[in-house]
Amino acid sequence: MSVRLDDLRFSYPPITAGARPAEVLRGVSLDVPAGQSIAIMGPNSSGKTTLALILAGLAPAMTGGALAGSVLVNGLDATTTPAATLSASIGLVFQEPERQLFNMTVAEEVAFGLEGQALAPREIGQHVAWALAQVGMTGLEERSPWQLSGGQQKRLAIA
Repeated sequence: MSVRLDDLRFSYPPITAGARPAEVLRGVSLDVPAGQSIAIMGPNSSGKTTLALILAGLAPAMTGGALAGSVLVNGLDATTTPAATLSASIGLVFQEPERQLFNMTVAEEVAFGLEGQALAPREIGQHVAWALAQVGMTGLEERSPWQLSGGQQKRLAIA
């Protein structure tokens, strides 16, 4: 996966009437070629999560706010490409994964992200089995996500 940001700027809308927008990203430029890994680090409220939401196509569509600059994920413009399309290349695991789990079984939870990609049920099943094997959760397909330990829930969110 490749990522290219050019002069990315993002502001959240004001929380109260008369307040100014909250600028969280200002002039961010970055080029990460395919196959290279980086770490985005910074203090609380420095824009790390906002950047991840933008790369996944979730901000500003789901958060509101104003975005300017260029955001390319695998050559796709993340500001105009639907999040469902971007999800084939990029995923997002929140700090508290239990907040993003809502299906009845572990297998359904993993399948949920694939169902929006118009895959055949058999292919989804193969992907689910592969993803669970990658995170060491084979055999837990029918268990409720709420019966998993915190560590298992994090691995499920990654799968």
